[in-house]
Amino acid sequence: MIDVRRWVASGRPHERVGPRAHRVGDHVHIQLRRVWPDQAEPFVAALHEELADLPVAWVDVRLLDGLLVVGLADDDAAEVLGVEEAVVQAVEAAEERAGIECNPFPEHRHGAPVDDEPLLRAAAEVAADVFAFGLSLTLRAVRAPRPPAGFDAEGLVGLVQNVPGLRRTFARWVGRGTAEVSAGVAYALAGGLAQNVVGPVLGFAYHNLRLGELRARQEAWLGAEPRLYGPGAISAGSSEPIGRPLPRGPGPAERFAELTWVASLGSFVATIPLTGSIERALSMLASGAPKAARIGREAFGSHLSRDLGQRGIVVLRPGTVRLLDQVDVVVVEDRLFTGDDAIRLERVAAANGLDLAVVGVDGVAEVRRLQIAGRVVATVGGPSFTPLAAGDLPIGIAGRDGRAPDGSHVICLDGLGDAARILAACRPARRASQESAHLSLAGAVGGALVAMAPAVGTRLPRVMTVIDTAALVAVGNAVRHARRAENFDVDRDPGRTEEVPVLVPLSALTRCEDGQEAASA
Repeated sequence: MIDVRRWVASGRPHERVGPRAHRVGDHVHIQLRRVWPDQAEPFVAALHEELADLPVAWVDVRLLDGLLVVGLADDDAAEVLGVEEAVVQAVEAAEERAGIECNPFPEHRHGAPVDDEPLLRAAAEVAADVFAFGLSLTLRAVRAPRPPAGFDAEGLVGLVQNVPGLRRTFARWVGRGTAEVSAGVAYALAGGLAQNVVGPVLGFAYHNLRLGELRARQEAWLGAEPRLYGPGAISAGSSEPIGRPLPRGPGPAERFAELTWVASLGSFVATIPLTGSIERALSMLASGAPKAARIGREAFGSHLSRDLGQRGIVVLRPGTVRLLDQVDVVVVEDRLFTGDDAIRLERVAAANGLDLAVVGVDGVAEVRRLQIAGRVVATVGGPSFTPLAAGDLPIGIAGRDGRAPDGSHVICLDGLGDAARILAACRPARRASQESAHLSLAGAVGGALVAMAPAVGTRLPRVMTVIDTAALVAVGNAVRHARRAENFDVDRDPGRTEEVPVLVPLSALTRCEDGQEAASA
């Protein structure tokens, strides 16, 4: 039997040893439940007590990451005792003692880097796209009639995939990972039955990008894992990061998605009495799916994240890389802001229209004030930088011992230079998202015209074919912008202009009103 994991996942040694446990070398990684602030101290104390009699050399508790890493002692008895199972039992006993055994596990869209399941799901989507493409060509070759419900199924799945509210609802029902792969496979098969050749091509291009992203992410994490965890790491007080004072505003893709969804609902209601055709009304509804806007931003994030992984930058939460099109201010730990790397970061901020603030370890209030002012904040700091987890995009700088800061979404092993490379993608990300929204509008208009046009035979393009064509162009355009971000020269001095501030005092940043940028002092 073919071992699919061998072909899809990283070849570096790692294995699942239980439903919530993995082993990487002599480290055991255990997924932790959420821990509320008043439960953190009792849980950590109970955890150390339960692990005291086991052959472990050290314990690294990452509550913000939802992770416990245990270094096994150099003891031949460890294998005989089944230490991985014993560690899991100790964790469960500590959870029961602390009263958190019913707390939920944190769920992230792409899962943990050590987990192979996200890669297998992405590979399943790629395989479904290839199958759907072959099915579509075969049905066209034999001149098979399209099934009456084929378009309806394709349009319905497309709506669930691309309308934010519907996607979130479906994810709450079945889980984020399951929702994403099931919708992707269902759309590919529905498109194949509807003989939509463009849909599988689009799906293959996008899902292949994401598979490459997840593979590079896992390779980077496994390569850095021996350095990232160990004794003496600094952990936060609970698994709940400092809450954002106000919800983050929508980005270009989200704003366009909501507008087109409302417009398509109105068109759907108006089309029924005008045409008397439910099918045509459903076509109008499907034409409002903001696919190009969503998938363009996703393609940019996947291509960029893959490049970062290949450079040794560890992306723990790929979803937050998608926020680069909204980030407009960077808060940096003062102890790190020195030397040539600080100059590089200033230049990157100037080239990407980012305000830059330097704060101490007690700068949580400053981050909150920026967020209240409508700013989207990237925080850059080391293991002891308290404001790190308060940011919208926490970029952790590994300490001198290589330890990763708890709560990091991206881990930079080589200092501020790596952080500058990430932030250099902000301006290209904004352009990619804006242009994807424009392409989505073009696809929506084209799809609506097709939906309203009278039937002129089987050669008439279908609505989802038009929308998929616009989305395919958006993917290519997003990759083009991502490549520009990858090739950005962080040592280039863009020059100082009034429109592009470099270093702005916190007093100016925190006086922003209505989400507008403050004037440079």
